[in-house]
Amino acid sequence: MSVPILLACFVRPEKLAQVIKPLIGVKNPIYAVIDAPRDHRESLRIAEVRKVLSDSDLVVRDILTFPKNQGTNSVAMGVDWILQDFESVIVIEEDILVSTQFIEFAEVMLEKYSTDYRVGSITSMNLVPKDQMTAPEFTYRFSCYFYAWGWATWKDRWSQMIPLDEWNIDSLRTPITARNRLAQERWKSGMREVHSGRSPGLWDYRWIYTYWVKKWLTVVPNTNLAINIGFDNEATHTRQKPSWAPKEIECLPEALIPTNIVKQDLKADKWSARFVHNTFWLTLLKTKLKKLVLKWVN
Repeated sequence: MSVPILLACFVRPEKLAQVIKPLIGVKNPIYAVIDAPRDHRESLRIAEVRKVLSDSDLVVRDILTFPKNQGTNSVAMGVDWILQDFESVIVIEEDILVSTQFIEFAEVMLEKYSTDYRVGSITSMNLVPKDQMTAPEFTYRFSCYFYAWGWATWKDRWSQMIPLDEWNIDSLRTPITARNRLAQERWKSGMREVHSGRSPGLWDYRWIYTYWVKKWLTVVPNTNLAINIGFDNEATHTRQKPSWAPKEIECLPEALIPTNIVKQDLKADKWSARFVHNTFWLTLLKTKLKKLVLKWVN
């Protein structure tokens, strides 16, 4: 049976209309989760989102809704909902335009690594230049980082999400590319925000904490299979397009060239640590010194 696709929606009907176009006609069963509005404007936008879905040729089997706004937790709750009945899921948010090749790639990888518990998920987006990969001749590589811009996972991995009351952030051993003291401080401060309840909606930090405790890896295609079209004022987190964000969707090679070594691509992840996650020690040190100077001046 084809892997179900979960569309995570909120208040971006124009973006959603673009995202669903490539999905029309795919064999996968499609479901949607739509978060609740926080005000009248959002109510109107959500009504537009529903109209985009109902007016399209996309067959949506069911829609999960909520009586009150869940923030980004609605994505995680949608995954919970789908995995009640399925063994795996592909998750696409309303501003992530994916290639249909990603759907095919995700299904192949979900099958290939279904019982390999070193792997936690599959992602659609490649952020790393070819010359910064250890073996770009392969179709994919492995990363210690989780990327939520078009992704897939299994029920038996998702069910291992570690509850907040079992967290021990101080003793967490971060991956080698996030192990310098300043990088650890940055990642763990985000986790403490979630653990304390100050940022309860950041579900991906809960997943990343689980990832690093379990020492899981992500399957990352060496060609880019998705783009984020949501960098604007309606974005939840990132409103300006980062320099490292992919600008176009690429094509997979005709023949899949698998790697037989399930191991973190350190070269690629070091590039990601420096340019994507901004956890290169010198970058963090400059940021810390700048904050101290501004605090002293003011």
